[in-house]
Amino acid sequence: MRIDLLLHHATACLTEVSETARLDAEVLMCYVLKKDRAYLFAYPEKNISLDEYQQWQDLLAQRCLQVPIAYLVGEKSFWNLDLQVNEHTLIPRPETELLVELVLGRGDPFVVARHDIVRVLDLGTGSGAIALAIAKEKSNWKISAVDFSEAALKIARINAEKNNIHNVEFFQSNWFSKVQNTFDIVVSNPPYLDENDPHLLTEEIRHEPRSALVASKDGLADIENIIRDARDYLKADGYLLIEHGCTQGKKVRELFMLYNYQSVTTAQDLAGLDRVTYGVIQR
Repeated sequence: MRIDLLLHHATACLTEVSETARLDAEVLMCYVLKKDRAYLFAYPEKNISLDEYQQWQDLLAQRCLQVPIAYLVGEKSFWNLDLQVNEHTLIPRPETELLVELVLGRGDPFVVARHDIVRVLDLGTGSGAIALAIAKEKSNWKISAVDFSEAALKIARINAEKNNIHNVEFFQSNWFSKVQNTFDIVVSNPPYLDENDPHLLTEEIRHEPRSALVASKDGLADIENIIRDARDYLKADGYLLIEHGCTQGKKVRELFMLYNYQSVTTAQDLAGLDRVTYGVIQR
Protein backbone atom coordinates (compact mmCIF):
# COMPACT_ATOMS: atom_id res chain seq x y z
CA MET A 1 0.00 0.00 0.00
CA ARG A 2 2.70 2.45 -1.10
CA ILE A 3 1.64 6.05 -1.72
CA ASP A 4 3.00 6.17 -5.29
CA LEU A 5 1.29 2.94 -6.34
CA LEU A 6 -2.02 3.97 -4.81
CA LEU A 7 -1.87 7.33 -6.57
CA HIS A 8 -1.06 5.66 -9.89
CA HIS A 9 -4.02 3.28 -9.56
CA ALA A 10 -6.39 6.05 -8.47
CA THR A 11 -5.37 8.29 -11.36
CA ALA A 12 -6.19 5.52 -13.82
CA CYS A 13 -9.57 4.96 -12.17
CA LEU A 14 -10.49 8.64 -12.08
CA THR A 15 -9.48 9.46 -15.65
CA GLU A 16 -12.94 8.56 -16.94
CA VAL A 17 -14.75 10.87 -14.50
CA SER A 18 -12.38 13.79 -14.00
CA GLU A 19 -10.19 16.02 -16.14
CA THR A 20 -7.90 16.48 -13.14
CA ALA A 21 -7.58 12.84 -12.13
CA ARG A 22 -4.01 12.98 -10.77
CA LEU A 23 -4.66 16.17 -8.80
CA ASP A 24 -7.87 14.70 -7.39
CA ALA A 25 -6.00 11.62 -6.22
CA GLU A 26 -3.29 13.71 -4.58
CA VAL A 27 -5.80 15.96 -2.81
CA LEU A 28 -7.63 12.94 -1.40
CA MET A 29 -4.39 11.32 -0.29
CA CYS A 30 -3.30 14.53 1.44
CA TYR A 31 -6.64 14.65 3.22
CA VAL A 32 -6.31 11.06 4.44
CA LEU A 33 -2.70 11.47 5.59
CA LYS A 34 -3.17 15.04 6.89
CA LYS A 35 -0.10 16.06 4.90
CA ASP A 36 0.57 18.51 2.08
CA ARG A 37 1.40 17.54 -1.50
CA ALA A 38 5.11 18.08 -0.89
CA TYR A 39 5.01 15.07 1.43
CA LEU A 40 3.65 12.88 -1.39
CA PHE A 41 6.53 13.91 -3.65
CA ALA A 42 9.15 13.49 -0.93
CA TYR A 43 8.02 10.09 0.35
CA PRO A 44 6.34 8.19 -2.52
CA GLU A 45 7.56 4.85 -1.16
CA LYS A 46 5.86 5.28 2.23
CA ASN A 47 3.13 2.80 3.18
CA ILE A 48 -0.17 3.99 4.57
CA SER A 49 -1.94 2.28 7.48
CA LEU A 50 -4.92 -0.04 7.13
CA ASP A 51 -7.29 2.58 8.56
CA GLU A 52 -5.93 5.19 6.16
CA TYR A 53 -6.30 2.75 3.28
CA GLN A 54 -9.94 2.06 4.11
CA GLN A 55 -10.68 5.79 4.30
CA TRP A 56 -8.84 6.30 1.02
CA GLN A 57 -10.87 3.57 -0.70
CA ASP A 58 -14.14 5.08 0.53
CA LEU A 59 -13.24 8.57 -0.71
CA LEU A 60 -12.02 7.22 -4.03
CA ALA A 61 -15.27 5.31 -4.55
CA GLN A 62 -17.29 8.47 -3.91
CA ARG A 63 -15.10 10.48 -6.27
CA CYS A 64 -15.68 7.82 -8.95
CA LEU A 65 -19.38 8.59 -8.50
CA GLN A 66 -18.46 12.23 -9.27
CA VAL A 67 -19.01 13.59 -5.78
CA PRO A 68 -17.07 16.89 -5.81
CA ILE A 69 -13.66 16.97 -4.18
CA ALA A 70 -14.72 19.96 -2.08
CA TYR A 71 -17.55 17.95 -0.51
CA LEU A 72 -15.28 14.97 0.13
CA VAL A 73 -12.64 16.98 1.98
CA GLY A 74 -15.17 19.49 3.35
CA GLU A 75 -13.22 22.54 2.28
CA LYS A 76 -12.70 24.94 -0.61
CA SER A 77 -10.38 27.92 -1.06
CA PHE A 78 -11.94 31.23 -2.13
CA TRP A 79 -10.24 34.62 -2.33
CA ASN A 80 -7.71 34.34 0.53
CA LEU A 81 -9.94 32.17 2.71
CA ASP A 82 -10.27 28.46 3.42
CA LEU A 83 -13.98 27.76 3.67
CA GLN A 84 -15.89 24.80 5.01
CA VAL A 85 -18.51 23.50 2.56
CA ASN A 86 -21.03 20.68 2.52
CA GLU A 87 -24.09 19.50 0.62
CA HIS A 88 -26.11 22.46 1.96
CA THR A 89 -23.89 25.05 0.26
CA LEU A 90 -22.70 25.80 -3.25
CA ILE A 91 -19.02 25.27 -3.88
CA PRO A 92 -17.41 28.73 -4.27
CA ARG A 93 -15.95 29.19 -7.73
CA PRO A 94 -13.09 31.37 -9.00
CA GLU A 95 -15.34 33.42 -11.30
CA THR A 96 -17.28 34.65 -8.27
CA GLU A 97 -14.14 36.44 -7.09
CA LEU A 98 -14.95 39.01 -9.79
CA LEU A 99 -18.03 39.92 -7.76
CA VAL A 100 -15.85 40.57 -4.72
CA GLU A 101 -13.44 42.69 -6.74
CA LEU A 102 -16.29 44.79 -8.10
CA VAL A 103 -17.88 45.27 -4.69
CA LEU A 104 -14.60 46.55 -3.31
CA GLY A 105 -14.25 48.87 -6.30
CA ARG A 106 -17.78 50.24 -6.00
CA GLY A 107 -17.36 50.81 -2.29
CA ASP A 108 -13.98 52.48 -2.27
CA PRO A 109 -13.67 55.39 -2.85
CA PHE A 110 -17.20 56.07 -4.17
CA VAL A 111 -19.24 55.12 -1.11
CA VAL A 112 -16.51 55.87 1.41
CA ALA A 113 -16.61 59.50 0.33
CA ARG A 114 -20.26 59.70 1.43
CA HIS A 115 -20.41 57.46 4.49
CA ASP A 116 -17.95 56.77 7.29
CA ILE A 117 -19.00 53.11 7.40
CA VAL A 118 -19.92 51.17 4.28
CA ARG A 119 -22.86 48.82 4.79
CA VAL A 120 -23.14 45.78 2.53
CA LEU A 121 -25.89 43.17 2.19
CA ASP A 122 -25.09 39.74 0.72
CA LEU A 123 -28.23 37.90 -0.41
CA GLY A 124 -28.12 34.09 -0.51
CA THR A 125 -24.77 33.90 1.25
CA GLY A 126 -24.46 30.08 1.34
CA SER A 127 -21.03 29.27 2.80
CA GLY A 128 -20.49 32.99 3.39
CA ALA A 129 -17.82 33.19 0.71
CA ILE A 130 -18.69 36.60 -0.75
CA ALA A 131 -19.54 38.29 2.55
CA LEU A 132 -16.44 36.96 4.30
CA ALA A 133 -14.09 37.84 1.45
CA ILE A 134 -15.37 41.43 1.49
CA ALA A 135 -15.25 41.60 5.28
CA LYS A 136 -11.69 40.27 5.35
CA GLU A 137 -10.54 43.08 3.06
CA LYS A 138 -12.60 45.80 4.79
CA SER A 139 -12.66 45.23 8.52
CA ASN A 140 -14.26 48.66 9.07
CA TRP A 141 -17.27 47.83 6.85
CA LYS A 142 -20.44 46.33 8.28
CA ILE A 143 -21.66 43.29 6.35
CA SER A 144 -25.06 41.63 6.65
CA ALA A 145 -25.43 38.21 5.04
CA VAL A 146 -28.70 36.31 4.68
CA ASP A 147 -29.81 32.93 3.44
CA PHE A 148 -33.08 31.01 3.45
CA SER A 149 -31.27 27.86 4.61
CA GLU A 150 -30.41 27.60 8.30
CA ALA A 151 -28.09 24.70 7.45
CA ALA A 152 -26.11 26.95 5.11
CA LEU A 153 -25.99 29.74 7.71
CA LYS A 154 -24.51 27.31 10.22
CA ILE A 155 -21.62 26.69 7.82
CA ALA A 156 -21.23 30.43 7.14
CA ARG A 157 -20.92 31.18 10.85
CA ILE A 158 -18.33 28.42 11.25
CA ASN A 159 -16.36 29.95 8.38
CA ALA A 160 -16.47 33.40 9.97
CA GLU A 161 -15.09 32.00 13.22
CA LYS A 162 -12.53 29.86 11.43
CA ASN A 163 -11.17 32.87 9.53
CA ASN A 164 -11.36 35.21 12.55
CA ILE A 165 -13.83 37.58 10.87
CA HIS A 166 -16.14 39.51 13.17
CA ASN A 167 -17.78 42.23 11.05
CA VAL A 168 -20.42 40.03 9.41
CA GLU A 169 -23.93 39.51 10.79
CA PHE A 170 -25.65 36.35 9.52
CA PHE A 171 -29.41 35.84 9.73
CA GLN A 172 -32.16 33.83 8.07
CA SER A 173 -34.22 35.61 5.41
CA ASN A 174 -35.91 34.73 2.15
CA TRP A 175 -34.15 37.41 0.12
CA PHE A 176 -35.32 40.71 1.65
CA SER A 177 -38.19 39.29 3.77
CA LYS A 178 -36.49 39.95 7.14
CA VAL A 179 -34.11 42.72 6.08
CA GLN A 180 -34.82 46.03 7.81
CA ASN A 181 -31.85 48.33 7.17
CA THR A 182 -30.65 50.18 4.10
CA PHE A 183 -27.29 49.61 2.48
CA ASP A 184 -24.63 51.23 0.34
CA ILE A 185 -24.15 47.99 -1.60
CA VAL A 186 -26.35 44.95 -2.17
CA VAL A 187 -24.66 41.92 -3.73
CA SER A 188 -25.91 38.48 -4.73
CA ASN A 189 -24.99 35.30 -6.54
CA PRO A 190 -28.57 33.98 -6.85
CA PRO A 191 -29.94 30.89 -8.61
CA TYR A 192 -29.81 31.59 -12.35
CA LEU A 193 -30.02 28.25 -14.15
CA ASP A 194 -33.17 27.23 -16.00
CA GLU A 195 -34.62 23.92 -14.78
CA ASN A 196 -33.73 22.33 -18.14
CA ASP A 197 -30.20 23.72 -18.30
CA PRO A 198 -27.79 20.93 -19.32
CA HIS A 199 -25.24 22.22 -16.81
CA LEU A 200 -27.37 20.63 -14.09
CA LEU A 201 -26.20 17.24 -15.37
CA THR A 202 -22.50 18.07 -15.19
CA GLU A 203 -20.12 16.42 -12.76
CA GLU A 204 -20.11 18.81 -9.80
CA ILE A 205 -23.31 20.82 -10.16
CA ARG A 206 -25.63 17.82 -9.94
CA HIS A 207 -24.45 17.22 -6.36
CA GLU A 208 -25.01 20.81 -5.24
CA PRO A 209 -28.27 22.09 -3.67
CA ARG A 210 -30.75 22.58 -6.49
CA SER A 211 -32.52 25.40 -4.67
CA ALA A 212 -29.33 27.46 -4.91
CA LEU A 213 -28.99 26.81 -8.64
CA VAL A 214 -32.38 26.82 -10.38
CA ALA A 215 -34.86 29.64 -10.97
CA SER A 216 -37.97 29.92 -13.12
CA LYS A 217 -38.44 32.27 -16.09
CA ASP A 218 -35.37 30.94 -17.89
CA GLY A 219 -33.33 31.31 -14.72
CA LEU A 220 -34.18 35.01 -14.29
CA ALA A 221 -37.00 34.95 -11.72
CA ASP A 222 -34.86 35.48 -8.61
CA ILE A 223 -32.63 37.96 -10.40
CA GLU A 224 -35.64 40.07 -11.35
CA ASN A 225 -37.07 39.91 -7.84
CA ILE A 226 -33.78 41.10 -6.37
CA ILE A 227 -33.42 43.92 -8.89
CA ARG A 228 -36.97 45.08 -8.25
CA ASP A 229 -36.89 44.90 -4.45
CA ALA A 230 -33.32 46.10 -3.85
CA ARG A 231 -34.41 49.65 -4.69
CA ASP A 232 -36.15 49.84 -1.30
CA TYR A 233 -33.01 48.76 0.57
CA LEU A 234 -30.36 50.83 -1.18
CA LYS A 235 -29.26 54.24 0.05
CA ALA A 236 -29.02 57.12 -2.42
CA ASP A 237 -26.36 56.29 -5.02
CA GLY A 238 -26.21 52.72 -3.72
CA TYR A 239 -25.03 49.86 -5.92
CA LEU A 240 -26.59 46.52 -6.72
CA LEU A 241 -24.27 43.83 -8.13
CA ILE A 242 -25.52 40.43 -9.35
CA GLU A 243 -23.65 37.42 -10.68
CA HIS A 244 -25.45 35.61 -13.51
CA GLY A 245 -25.00 33.11 -16.31
CA CYS A 246 -22.62 33.90 -19.15
CA THR A 247 -25.47 34.17 -21.70
CA GLN A 248 -27.75 36.33 -19.53
CA GLY A 249 -25.89 39.64 -19.63
CA LYS A 250 -28.19 41.40 -22.09
CA LYS A 251 -31.41 40.33 -20.36
CA VAL A 252 -30.07 41.24 -16.92
CA ARG A 253 -29.03 44.69 -18.14
CA GLU A 254 -32.54 45.16 -19.53
CA LEU A 255 -34.01 44.28 -16.13
CA PHE A 256 -31.74 46.78 -14.38
CA MET A 257 -32.85 49.49 -16.79
CA LEU A 258 -36.51 48.47 -16.50
CA TYR A 259 -36.33 49.21 -12.78
CA ASN A 260 -34.57 52.55 -13.31
CA TYR A 261 -30.98 51.76 -12.34
CA GLN A 262 -28.33 54.02 -13.81
CA SER A 263 -24.83 53.37 -15.17
CA VAL A 264 -25.74 49.74 -15.83
CA THR A 265 -22.64 47.73 -16.71
CA THR A 266 -21.77 44.07 -17.30
CA ALA A 267 -18.29 42.90 -16.34
CA GLN A 268 -16.57 39.89 -17.88
CA ASP A 269 -14.71 37.15 -16.05
CA LEU A 270 -11.18 35.97 -16.88
CA ALA A 271 -12.59 33.83 -19.70
CA GLY A 272 -14.11 36.94 -21.30
CA LEU A 273 -17.67 35.86 -20.50
CA ASP A 274 -20.43 38.08 -19.12
CA ARG A 275 -20.51 37.33 -15.40
CA VAL A 276 -21.61 40.27 -13.21
CA THR A 277 -24.01 43.13 -13.92
CA TYR A 278 -24.30 46.15 -11.68
CA GLY A 279 -26.06 49.48 -11.52
CA VAL A 280 -26.68 52.42 -9.19
CA ILE A 281 -29.86 53.88 -7.74
CA GLN A 282 -29.88 57.67 -7.90
CA ARG A 283 -32.48 59.54 -5.87
